[in-house]
This record gives sequence, structure tokens and C-alpha cells, in this order.
Amino acid sequence: MKNKLTETEKNYILENYSKNGAKYCAEILSLKRSTVSSFARRNSLKVCQEVIEKSRFKNKMTIDMSDYLNVINPKISYILGIIWTDGHVTFSNNKNKTPIVKHSCVKYDSDILTEIFKDLNWRYFYSENKKSIGKNTMTTHWVSSSDLGNYLISNNYKKKELGTFIYNNFDNLKSHFLRGIFDGDGCITISKSNKLYKQTAIYFSSSVEQDWTFLMNILNEINVEFKIRLVKDKLGESSQLYINKSESIYNLCQYIYENSEGMRLERKYLKYCDFLEYKKKYKRNNKLQNILY
Repeated sequence: MKNKLTETEKNYILENYSKNGAKYCAEILSLKRSTVSSFARRNSLKVCQEVIEKSRFKNKMTIDMSDYLNVINPKISYILGIIWTDGHVTFSNNKNKTPIVKHSCVKYDSDILTEIFKDLNWRYFYSENKKSIGKNTMTTHWVSSSDLGNYLISNNYKKKELGTFIYNNFDNLKSHFLRGIFDGDGCITISKSNKLYKQTAIYFSSSVEQDWTFLMNILNEINVEFKIRLVKDKLGESSQLYINKSESIYNLCQYIYENSEGMRLERKYLKYCDFLEYKKKYKRNNKLQNILY
């Protein structure tokens, strides 16, 4: 970001700093907070006491643990699935080693996710992942909470190869949990071959040690047939839960996408829509056609 301020930016800070603070001005003007603070000091600007008190209160704000123990909010069910795949529990460097729960994803996938996490009182920041292909900007959502961290650890969020049955605590909302896992570790594919009939599949990927029982139980309930297979490539070995029957793909996606607006990765949902259009156009599966028409 630039450090030199325009006259418009200077005037905005002069008018708004005392009643809104440095963070607010920096976000509105897309400036570094340190740039705003430095200008304020040079011009003897002070933040009013009311803003300081609000900031202190906001910094003390945390999650309500009862929302996670007695889940009635589908957003929480969804992020528990998201955290299972792309999140982790770590520990702060303070004396108490307070657990910190983090979730990271590429920024272009984070718009809807960030709104959900913000609504649930999580914080977030952006960073550059210079090791990834394309040097993607990453979004990290996080919260410092001993109660939530320990609860997730007790449900295998630090030993993910064991699987988790955390969804048993919110059985009527587990479709959102499963969608969170799909948005994190799932993939829907339609082959790009020039053949008239294309292969379609959904798969979930994990380490070779993964115990898939926790997902298998849900899939059996909703009549989804699957296979567990070992995949070897130049990156090593992985385990996949693989679904290639059209009616099973349909059953899974209809289940996870019901009442999902505003709580899903649109690029994956649109791929499912492409799957439906393809199946409507090329009527090879009689069982699925009976469902679609």
C-alpha cells in the first residue's frame, strides 16, 4: 500500500479520526493503519473516549460456547465442517497456552465464508502464500477460545484421521456439516473428453490413514453408494471416498444443497448445476431420469 496521502485522504482522516479511530479510516480509505495513525500523531488528533471504550469491548467479545454445544444455527454446523477440512487447532504463546482455532482458504473462495465467520464473531486477516502456485492471497479466520479449542480437540479435530462424530450433537443440521466438508475437501468432476458421454464423479480426499466411517454413516442414510480407494500420484499417496453413480451424486447434492443459499461455495454448486444439465441432455440413466422428470 502507498504511504503518501492525497488531500482527499488527509481531509477524511481529519474529519473522521476522532469519532471513528484509525482502523475505521484505514479500512474506508484502503490504507495501512500505521499510515493513518502516523498522520494523526503529526496533526495531534485524538480518538474520543467513547470510541476507545467500544474498541476495548469489541476486543473482549468472544463466541458463545453454548452455540457450539447445542447447535441450532446452520451456519455453525457448516463452519464445523469447513474447519474439519481446512482448519486446525493450535496454541497461543501465552502462559496458559490458550487454544486458537483457525481456518484458512484462498481469498477468492472466502467472500461468503468471511461473512459467516464475522457473523459468528470470529476475526480474520489476509496474507500472501508465496509457496503456493500463483502465490495466492489467503484469508485466515480465527478465534481464541479455550472452550471451543478443547471441545474440538475432544472431537478429533487434532487427529483427523480418526474421523469425527461431532454432528451427532446436531443431527437435524448435519447436511450443512457435510456441505462444509464437501466445500473443503470434496470435488465434483465432469470429464473434458470430446466423447458424447462424459464421466462424472464426486470424491473426498484425505490422508491414507483416514477412517471414513464418520462420512460413510451419513452417506448410507441418504442412499449414496461409494468406494474407498487408494490414489498414487507424483505427490504421494492419498485416500479417496469416491462416488460415480449418477443417482448417488444426485442424492448427495440434493441433500447438501437444500437451504444452502449464502452458505456454500458457488463454484462447486454451479458445477453440480452443470452435472444436472448434462444428465438432462443425455438421457442414459433411467433411474435418474425418473427423478429429474
